[in-house]
Amino acid sequence: MPVSSGYLPPMDDKTVEAVGKMTEALENTERARGHLYSFHQLTGSADLELGEGVDLLREAGHTELADRIEHHLVGRNVVDGRRHLHEAGMKEDRRTHGHPDHTKEP
Repeated sequence: MPVSSGYLPPMDDKTVEAVGKMTEALENTERARGHLYSFHQLTGSADLELGEGVDLLREAGHTELADRIEHHLVGRNVVDGRRHLHEAGMKEDRRTHGHPDHTKEP
């Protein structure tokens, strides 16, 4: 049965369902953006705190341990791209080549 809001012409059930799915997709994209922003802040703060901890270890006389932690962990990229090959392949299959917002890299 066609649905009408009073402001729009009546729409069939499939159109209403399609618009609903697209709205859900946009809402999930906005939620993901928020999570990404939080992730960015949390990992940045963690790296700064780790650096402060390393400095304190060094001041406490644990120079060798501080040097090892600094070398292996401080400033490390916490996202390992090799673990996400499947997702990268899915993105590559679905992106529109040549579109400026559908780039291969973030």
